[in-house]
Amino acid sequence: MGDISIIARRLSDKYVQYGWSGNGGYPGTVGACLWIHYNTPDMVEYLFGLGQLRSLSSPGSDHSSQFFRTKPTGQSHWVGNGELDIYSKIAFVDHVYLYDSDERWYYIAPIIARIKIPLNIVLNHTNKSGILNQNFRLYLERAAFKTIQQWYDENQQFREYASEVGCDHRKITELRQRLEQSETDCSIYGDIALVASLSKLYRYFYPWAVAKIDGSRERIEKIIFRPQNAIVHLETIEWNF
Repeated sequence: MGDISIIARRLSDKYVQYGWSGNGGYPGTVGACLWIHYNTPDMVEYLFGLGQLRSLSSPGSDHSSQFFRTKPTGQSHWVGNGELDIYSKIAFVDHVYLYDSDERWYYIAPIIARIKIPLNIVLNHTNKSGILNQNFRLYLERAAFKTIQQWYDENQQFREYASEVGCDHRKITELRQRLEQSETDCSIYGDIALVASLSKLYRYFYPWAVAKIDGSRERIEKIIFRPQNAIVHLETIEWNF
């Protein structure tokens, strides 16, 4: 079974604790379990006290014989200098769940641009298999590119960078049209040239984007990107928008 998942929490503005939370770590399984059972500071403290996990279930199930139970590996979590270190120990991570210093769980959506989204919103867009549904993936890809096009229209430095990687105004328009015309997420991810062009554009920015949420915390208003070449490094929790 693939779909490697990691849970992480921010210890301070500088350090992040993280580790394996099992394979098959879809939002509808691991994500739902975190939201239902481990959604307060005390329960997060309990969770990370278990160490890294082969699988995650309800609190106390690690002492039971039930089939679906929490199974600690016996290995403690790693500590990194920031959120991007979450990917440094395990290859091919698919699902990341971060409990940030605002005491909320976030899911880092594994699309072309990794997008940090409140977990409650993600859980409203999963299918019966527990994975992100197709329409939500399409929405995220299009919303991310909408912000990229705004950057292209308004920022001279980004236009120069885009030109350097082969994306002039005509190419930007073509990419937008291809995204708008895609009827399935497979038609996006199966288009090698499209993915390559988008990946080049996204490399101008910090490796994570952030979903800006409306006042109800139930709807995404916009996807926010921050330039990679910003003079001062800021973790996503510090972004002001």
